[in-house]
Amino acid sequence: MPDKIEQVKQEASRIMHCHYCENDFESVIDTFVPEMSWFGAGENQYLLGAEKIATAFRTFKGEIPPCRISGEEYDAYEIGKDLYVCSGRLWVSTDLSIKQLVRVHQRLTFVFKWTPEKIWCQHIHCSNPYQEMVEDEVFPEKIGQQSYEYVKETIEQLQEEMKNKNEQISVIVDTVSGGIKCSRDDESYSYTYVSEEAAALFGYTVDEFMEVTKGSAVGAVYPEDLPRVMKNLPKDFAVGPDYAQKYRVRCKDGSVKWILDRGRKTVDAQGETVINSLYMDITNAEMNEQKYLEQRELLSSIYDTVPCGILRLKCQDGVYQLISMNPAAGTLLGLSDNSLQEWTSGIPDTVLSEDRSLFTKSYNGLKETGDHNEIDYRVRWKDGSEHILHGSNHLISFDGKAEVFQCIFVDITESKALQDAYQAARQGNAAKSEFLSQMSHDMRTPMNAIMGLNALAMKSEDLTEIKDYLAKMQLSSQLLLNLINDVLDTEKIETNTLQLVYGPYSAEEFTEYMEVFLRPLCEEKKIHYTIWKEKDIPPAVLTDKTRLNQIMTNLLSNAVKFTPDGGEIELSLNVVRDTKTHLTCQFVVKDTGIGMTKEYLEHICEPFSRESRQGYGQIEGTGLGLAITKGLVKTLGGTLSIQSEVNKGSIFSVELTFEKCIPVIVEKNPAVNQSLAGKRILLCEDNEINAEIATKILEFKDIEVEWAKNGLEGVKMFEQSSLNYYDAILMDIRMPEMDGLAATRRIRFMGRKDAQTIPIIAMTANAFAQDRKESKEAGMNTHLAKPIQPEELYRTLSEVL
Repeated sequence: MPDKIEQVKQEASRIMHCHYCENDFESVIDTFVPEMSWFGAGENQYLLGAEKIATAFRTFKGEIPPCRISGEEYDAYEIGKDLYVCSGRLWVSTDLSIKQLVRVHQRLTFVFKWTPEKIWCQHIHCSNPYQEMVEDEVFPEKIGQQSYEYVKETIEQLQEEMKNKNEQISVIVDTVSGGIKCSRDDESYSYTYVSEEAAALFGYTVDEFMEVTKGSAVGAVYPEDLPRVMKNLPKDFAVGPDYAQKYRVRCKDGSVKWILDRGRKTVDAQGETVINSLYMDITNAEMNEQKYLEQRELLSSIYDTVPCGILRLKCQDGVYQLISMNPAAGTLLGLSDNSLQEWTSGIPDTVLSEDRSLFTKSYNGLKETGDHNEIDYRVRWKDGSEHILHGSNHLISFDGKAEVFQCIFVDITESKALQDAYQAARQGNAAKSEFLSQMSHDMRTPMNAIMGLNALAMKSEDLTEIKDYLAKMQLSSQLLLNLINDVLDTEKIETNTLQLVYGPYSAEEFTEYMEVFLRPLCEEKKIHYTIWKEKDIPPAVLTDKTRLNQIMTNLLSNAVKFTPDGGEIELSLNVVRDTKTHLTCQFVVKDTGIGMTKEYLEHICEPFSRESRQGYGQIEGTGLGLAITKGLVKTLGGTLSIQSEVNKGSIFSVELTFEKCIPVIVEKNPAVNQSLAGKRILLCEDNEINAEIATKILEFKDIEVEWAKNGLEGVKMFEQSSLNYYDAILMDIRMPEMDGLAATRRIRFMGRKDAQTIPIIAMTANAFAQDRKESKEAGMNTHLAKPIQPEELYRTLSEVL
């Protein structure tokens, strides 16, 4: 039975340790059977019977000094049913704390009776290989005392000899492994003796070491350490004759060793004060200590400066106590200075009440040492701000009564916001991708019509048919331009560069415009429409009528688009507040259309979003109309609200506040200024077709046009012209050789007078806000986006000329 044999060996070892090391003789006696027998190491140590042996063992109390056991070896075998013989060999040494020097080799034999409840001792036989024990000693203490006295006497004799016979020191120290030196008590502590071992520590012979150090202990000290050593030595000697200094010594190979220089100041037989010392190489120990200190300092620095919170809690009987907390923990938890006072629940007071149960579940889920789990929770700081923390809770120790938890946590408020922003960006990108896909279709549709009608017109010889083709091409071109304008409006709103032009606008003018806009759309689908406004609305208000009309036509267009044939649409204008200076109105568009799902209603005003519903397919459009509408309403200082239900229609409400004003009668369809005849224009355009179109449009007004194929050519033509030869310059932006921006700068910096005053108009497809800004910074007066509308071009020229 190997298990029983192993238990027998362990019991033999336990008895020996109780006997020699712990002086616990009762634990030994407790194993005796009544018919016990014992042979001790002493001459007369033999007894039979448990009671006699127990009496003898109790006399050992205080007689056997504290000992150490080493080199234990045990063998055991079964000699009968549950009866075992165990023999052992071990060394017993007196503890260094007592004045005895004993180390004996102990041999012993046990006979054990094994039972399931206990292992009983039936026989002990102890013996020593020599007769160290005298007479009836229970321990060889007399031999130990004699050895101690002998060693003490020998040491005293050696000390006396060292004092009286200095030459004998050389004989002794030469045989000692280490580095021994002797010095005079002078300014440089000049050597009287250096052992070969001391010199060898640094790679030198004795003669080489003497030469390098100039024969002094001061000369051996590393220069950087010398001031410290020379300062501390007098302090050591002021206390007593002994000293100890750590410093570095440069070796023969150029390396540096740390040594411990320890010694004593004495007076020799000649009455001269000398210092006997020992050089000890402590390089490894010193380096390890430095690494330990650096590591401890690093860990302490990390603990104090790490941006994550770290705290430890002890839990006993359900009550928590804070053990430690780093500075970041208090900051992240938003705790005050007295945060160390109350931790009985294990949950910081700043944790939101609805999240506190997360801690309880986390702690309860940690059952064994090493278990950990993670939680996200919220805390409220003293300033009222709310922060999200991500924590990792660990059970780091458990002794059956108390648990120690370690909580590590970081602030993820910003990263959570970034994740939300990232998710929103992903959704936005997905919407943009869908938008671009649809825009590709929507733009290619009118473009396909333009190209197809153009091909038909070129083949036809019937003038009436050609005009019909051209008219349809004009409609497709306008549709394509509207799509592009939607994109541009979105960009202006997002970059806050939309410019508003305020002017008087009356309710009558507004309803008349809406009537003209809505009638043909509704007649086509046989939709019944109503336009209604309250009576007594003030005569006029100040607003950007173009943008207000755009808001309402967008809403009405959607109403028509999503209302089936025969449905109903209503536009109403209501007064919400009417003060002396301001008027707040509510514009309501109501339809009986297909409505919207609750899910889509949450995203309806996001750019590029469009709803696809079963039975309706993909709804046509850019997905920008309502995003633009909402942006325009916000720019005008108003609010937009939407109600909708599937198959029951939608209600769009716009509330705006206007400043009252006096109405101005505006002449309808004012004629364009006809004074452009005879004006001379320098046209800088690299595209030949565009140049031809622009030239024809200008020539319709009898304007003279000179064409430059790029910016560089335009600069040269202006430079070579006479003063005030050109009345204005139409400048494309993107051109070879030199772009329009660079060309404008070159012209503006010319020395001639008209270079500063001549109007320069950007005429380009670059239609975004940044393009307008760059044009203005380059020195251009205004900006026209392609495709150029003739009336807009004539109006702009009239304004700048």
